[in-house]
Amino acid sequence: MLYNRGGHWNYGSQDPDVLAYMCAVTGRVVVGCELRGGNGSEGIDEFGGDELHDVFRLIDLCEKKFSFIDMDDFCVLGISRGGMETYMTAREDKRVKKIIVAGGASDLISLYSEREDMQEMLRGCIGGTPEEKPEEYKKRSAVYWADEIKIPVLLIHSKGDPKVKYETNAEALYEKLKDSTDCTFISHDDDYHGVNPGEDSEDIPEIRKFLNN
Repeated sequence: MLYNRGGHWNYGSQDPDVLAYMCAVTGRVVVGCELRGGNGSEGIDEFGGDELHDVFRLIDLCEKKFSFIDMDDFCVLGISRGGMETYMTAREDKRVKKIIVAGGASDLISLYSEREDMQEMLRGCIGGTPEEKPEEYKKRSAVYWADEIKIPVLLIHSKGDPKVKYETNAEALYEKLKDSTDCTFISHDDDYHGVNPGEDSEDIPEIRKFLNN
């Protein structure tokens, strides 16, 4: 399973403990790559731009170098911004068989208007506002091409998520995904962002169930 991290630049850098935890609770090999420009990495984070090719190269590595990885059961898990890249990966790379997205961004145009604190970062990474670069925002937004995702999807999102709005990024996407693919939608009444690892959370059991079916 490939893990797409959230955040941008150094914020939300890959944490080996998170990768180890996901490995332990899912019983899978878990790999993940750092974002360009983050945590000492070279390059510039384009928030779903060229760094998406790093994800493809990591899948190449899994396929060609790691004989213990079963590519017939290759899955991708994305959190927050990593959810955006997970949708994009599923759209373009047919080696991905299932995806899991928790608290994922699927409409960057709405996200731009809903998160004033992110606007400067988005303009810098993407090269302008949604009005100036509409196609760049749309190609990062699965709500505009949900019908191109044809593999099973597990969608997890809290109704009170303060970082990625439930109605525009989860509910709206589910309405489109359910017509094109097998999509399981789990919504919570709390305000948790991402996969809740708590003992009372149903997220981990649901992820295990989804992966093993």
